[in-house]
Amino acid sequence: MRRFALLVAVGLLLTRSAMADDTIVSWGRDNWDQVSDTPTDTGFQAIAAGDSHSLALTSDGSIVSWGRDYGGRGQSNGATR
Repeated sequence: MRRFALLVAVGLLLTRSAMADDTIVSWGRDNWDQVSDTPTDTGFQAIAAGDSHSLALTSDGSIVSWGRDYGGRGQSNGATR
């Protein structure tokens, strides 16, 4: 089965894609859990990338953040804020 990326967000040393199946795929540097804490659920509508953190908008309007938590930009456990 092929998977297609609908959106791509690029940070300093990592990249994420919002896929056609409403999941997120991340790759690149993982020194602040920017890749390993990528949410595994579905229902994501949009993504954004910082240098070492990521944000995703879910279908219910909530925002999920993960990666480096410097100044409140990310959260290293993939929690919803």
